[in-house]
Amino acid sequence: MHYLTARLHARMGNRRMAVKHLRMAAALGFTPAVPFNKIHWGNDAAFDAMRTEPEFRVLNQELKRYERPIQRSRVAFVLEEQGLEPEGIAYDELLNCFYLGSGARKKIIKVSPQGVATDFTGGQDGLDTVLGLHVDPIRRWLWVCSQTEASTDVFRYDLVSGSLLKRYSLSRLEGNHSFNDLAIHPSGDVYITESIRDDIYLISHTRDRLELFFSREPFVSFNGVAVSDDGESLFVADALIGIYKVDLVSRDCVLLTHEPLFDSSNVDGLVFFRDHLYAVQPGLNTVCRFGLNKDRSRITGRSVFEQNSVRLNWPTTGVIAGNSFYFIADTQGDSNGGHAVVMKTDLD
Repeated sequence: MHYLTARLHARMGNRRMAVKHLRMAAALGFTPAVPFNKIHWGNDAAFDAMRTEPEFRVLNQELKRYERPIQRSRVAFVLEEQGLEPEGIAYDELLNCFYLGSGARKKIIKVSPQGVATDFTGGQDGLDTVLGLHVDPIRRWLWVCSQTEASTDVFRYDLVSGSLLKRYSLSRLEGNHSFNDLAIHPSGDVYITESIRDDIYLISHTRDRLELFFSREPFVSFNGVAVSDDGESLFVADALIGIYKVDLVSRDCVLLTHEPLFDSSNVDGLVFFRDHLYAVQPGLNTVCRFGLNKDRSRITGRSVFEQNSVRLNWPTTGVIAGNSFYFIADTQGDSNGGHAVVMKTDLD
């Protein structure tokens, strides 16, 4: 919005206002360094009349500061198989291994911390495009979001045998639905985001069936979801708006507020850990951690782990493993000949 406002002012000749909003746009992450910004202040004809002015040349150097990469993470492993295009990642502390879902190959792989991968499941059970997935460490289950042209589904697998225990489905023919990600409550309840109608679904550990839990305006695009450690709150990322907190008893919903100097939208992967939210923001080419206030209604600060670095290319989701945050940094493997890259940041 700041960028669009800047170009409008530039077209109208309001150059002071154009400069003001360009600065805000860049500070919030709208820079040429983000691969998806094909049109930006560097090549947009709206700013041509300003380019020869001394003030714009000074501004040009100032804005370039926001493009500089932040590199505070390191490569954890690179997947040997090409073209996997993983979307989700989960971790099993008992077996010390990761699970990644391949949207392109319609399967789930099991990966050691060194990156050695074996197929966990794929090509059977009706599993198709794999999205979010999470481990239930108590019950030893792997929960998976998937979808076909006909249905959107949640699969529950046995972690030991790899066998399918149950499939929960919504027809895509009777209504446009798309399960995206899920989170596991300490009780065993599973909350699932649906990103077309922007609803939250529930699979209760007692009733064991798919139920609509939350449906309310004015959401735009639900994506990542996380449960607080105490089980009181659900955090849901609306990719175009920001992060919401839902009280799991009252079902009251509030948008987390924050200072206007950073952006909490564009979140794909979302993880709650020790009163912080860990967020992967592909639209900003950023992986970061948000601090929360006491009642978890406000984001109090942001720590950037990785931004605009050479390894970061359409990052998707992450997971806590031990004292580190692991995240899929290069889903397409563009920086590694089609081999997807997982990176890690050691936590304080």
